[in-house]
Amino acid sequence: MSMHYETLEARFSKINDLNHALAMLQWDDAAVMPSGGGVARAEAVATLNGLIHDQLSTPEVAELIQATADEPLDAWQRANVLEMKRSFDTAMAVPVDLVTAYSKATSICEQTWRRLRAANDFKGVLSLLSEVVNLTRRRAQCLAEAKGLGHYDALLDTYEPGLRQTDVDPLFSSLSDFLPECIDSILARQQPVIPIDGPFTERRQAN
Repeated sequence: MSMHYETLEARFSKINDLNHALAMLQWDDAAVMPSGGGVARAEAVATLNGLIHDQLSTPEVAELIQATADEPLDAWQRANVLEMKRSFDTAMAVPVDLVTAYSKATSICEQTWRRLRAANDFKGVLSLLSEVVNLTRRRAQCLAEAKGLGHYDALLDTYEPGLRQTDVDPLFSSLSDFLPECIDSILARQQPVIPIDGPFTERRQAN
């Protein structure tokens, strides 16, 4: 029997439900939410991220993960346990107050950027972006200490396990050599944009 795995799977199913609700709130924020609801939505998203963190970072999860080592799991289940452990290790590395602060700061920053980008008002979002960068550096410090990696590698590992800066740098080096001339060549051949001015009646649209 795989009793410990089944208990662990049930717990992560609930965590997945919270992540699903979180994704819906974030989609609504980006797509249709009135701007006046921004602060309240950022608070709600931060609270959900805190709840997810609390569900992950418990001694019970650690014990269940360890106990699955003695259970007859198939390859798929073993892979699930590895991903569960990655999530657990990440949660244990970053304190919940930093999780919620980072969540709220990124939400407010993105909302403000969406509002100001049409006016190309970078200064209006600069202080908020600086706060996000500062909190990201704090997260990187926590993850780096837990994983035994450099700060940038620790962040990369969160999104692409095993990827390192030494793998990425050559890619960007080649792009920095190639892109400027490529962009200039494309722009030189580009035709001017023909403006399309409306409104258009239904009859004109049908033709």
